This record gives sequence, C-alpha cells and structure tokens, in this order.
Amino acid sequence: MTTIVAFRVPTRKHGEEALDRLEGIAEDAAVVYTTRRGKVRVQHSIDIAAPSAALHRGLLDATVGIFTTPPGDTEQGGAPGAIYGELRTRGLGDVMRLASEQVRAGHVAVFVLAGDDVAHAIENALRDSGLDVLVGTFSAEAQQIVRDTLTMQSTAEENR
Repeated sequence: MTTIVAFRVPTRKHGEEALDRLEGIAEDAAVVYTTRRGKVRVQHSIDIAAPSAALHRGLLDATVGIFTTPPGDTEQGGAPGAIYGELRTRGLGDVMRLASEQVRAGHVAVFVLAGDDVAHAIENALRDSGLDVLVGTFSAEAQQIVRDTLTMQSTAEENR
C-alpha cells in the first residue's frame, strides 16, 4: 500500500532541503506553498524523465490539488464536495486538513508519497528531528478516486 506523509516546514527553502534529502527514497515528494498572489504551487523532487515519475507526479499533483482547493471549487481545480468527503473517509483526513488549513494560510508543507515501509521510516526520522508529522494511508480506492476526478475534470474542460 502507499502512504502519504505530510509535514509543515517554516520556509520554502526548508522544504527544498527536505526534498533534497528525500530524493531517491520516496516515490514522489513535493513542497507545496502559496505564492504572494495566492496561487498554490507544487515543487517536486523527482526527475520527470524517470519511467514511473509521470504517474506518481500526476497522482500527487491531483491529490494535493484536491486537498488545497476548497471542496466544490471546481473552477480552481478542486473536486466536488462528495469526492473530497470520500477521500477524508479513506484515511486521508489529517493530511487533507494540513493541506487545506496550512497551505491556504500561506505556510509551506511537504508531502511525500511512498510505500508503507519507506513512509514509516521517513515518519520516524522526521518525528525524531522534532517535526509534527501527519500520515495517511493512500489506498488503491483513494488513488482511484483521484484518477477518476482527473478524468472528470479533463472531460469537463474539453466540453467547455
């Protein structure tokens, strides 16, 4: 199973340093921050040319997009409220709360997508360094919800 580990960092620079340390360990990791103009940005650690990178990057991008956009705000790339609720009930509630409250408030957060064993090792190392860490199980069902949301949003954009 796949796990999402999330934690807040004081600055984007701290987030970038965390990405450097996670490169090669996690399937994907990203610093998520808000620009001065209020836009949410996702900066990845992985090389997009890597064979599995596009799949993971798309999945993490879409998931973080759902987390950081208010439910129902489909104009900004958010998911309908029902989808947001589905992800909350599938083990991602705490991680979603970090994204929605912290990132929208202008803070910086790091999200890590990794297999369970790697995620737990990362979680323990972060806790040992004094960081508050949130962990959510990213089940196959939750991943499929995100993929379905991507398809739905893509279809809606094509029909505009």
